[in-house]
Amino acid sequence: MEWEILGDKETSDFINSVKDTDFADLFEGKHFELHARDLPFFAGYKHYTLFNKAMLPYFPLDYISNGENHYYLDGSEHPLELLSDMQALCLSVENVTAYLDFYSSVTFTPKRRVKFLVDLAHLPYSGASAMGHHFRTLKYSKQAQVRFDEVVRCFYINLPVLHNGETKEGLVQVMENGEINIGEPIKIRLMDRSRQHEPLHYSHPYADEVLTQNLDVLRQSPTGQALITVSEERKYKVIIMSGVEHSVFSPSAGKVYVIVPQNIETYSPYQLIDIAGALKDLDLRAQGYARSLPEDDEAGRWGGNAAYNLEIVIELCKITEELVNAGFKEVEEKFRRDGYEDFYSAYKNKADKDVMIDLMLDTMYEGTEG
Repeated sequence: MEWEILGDKETSDFINSVKDTDFADLFEGKHFELHARDLPFFAGYKHYTLFNKAMLPYFPLDYISNGENHYYLDGSEHPLELLSDMQALCLSVENVTAYLDFYSSVTFTPKRRVKFLVDLAHLPYSGASAMGHHFRTLKYSKQAQVRFDEVVRCFYINLPVLHNGETKEGLVQVMENGEINIGEPIKIRLMDRSRQHEPLHYSHPYADEVLTQNLDVLRQSPTGQALITVSEERKYKVIIMSGVEHSVFSPSAGKVYVIVPQNIETYSPYQLIDIAGALKDLDLRAQGYARSLPEDDEAGRWGGNAAYNLEIVIELCKITEELVNAGFKEVEEKFRRDGYEDFYSAYKNKADKDVMIDLMLDTMYEGTEG
């Protein structure tokens, strides 16, 4: 499923179709890029990602669309359920593993921590344990099988899965309506149609709780508390919104959007890291610093954004270290797993800033690949 970059007219039309007045800031400006790829298991529909290029790495919003009807991917399984109920799902032996891969990439449920490992080129591993995970994935992938049961009318798939941080052999049953039943290594039912879904659902049902609980933990870090104090004095506005995985976007000097998958209801280390980074971003702007813009010359743009982003990451390293000392060890684990392994190690080893700038440039480049 290769990505295609669409033209300016298609991008503009798409933005006008998915705008929401309550989230108008997300769709203003001129630095957008729209990517699309086919979804062989959803007849007539494609996966669209709208990138705002004013940030590096780019800020993404994800959708499923047939060109006329658009469904925002809010991080839950409900948009997929909606399309399945509309009879758009067309599973086969050839595409059912791609369906599982897509499900893993666009949904997150804290109580069902299972990822299907289909694409060996894009595995969710980092850090010291990555090599061991990789070899276990290769082992189980060689045993991968897909078969269709004509009596039950379902697919049975053997494939590697990531469960509670460990790569294990998985046995999965997929019904023709898209319902997923995991048999091994843990019995879980997915796509259970437990609630309704709205096509363009940017708001987050637990926004207040998520923000409050993450800030309460952030206050346990002296550096984090200082950021919160400044944000309160300057009346910064942090908006929690639904979306795939996590990301941040600051459209102005006093406002920032933080993406949180819709099923997350409480404090989460990933979102804490994003909120802390967002507050530091707003603090830098208040001090007169600014990101480079897409129309700037390439060297200045990448270098300027790398230096700006590095200031944020160094602050996150300090906060992570302080929260570990306060007993929140899971923050370090998630920080490293989130792609900051090399940064945190360099920070702990008091690496030269030029080394960290090079790390940042590599990370930013990877973050712009479709």
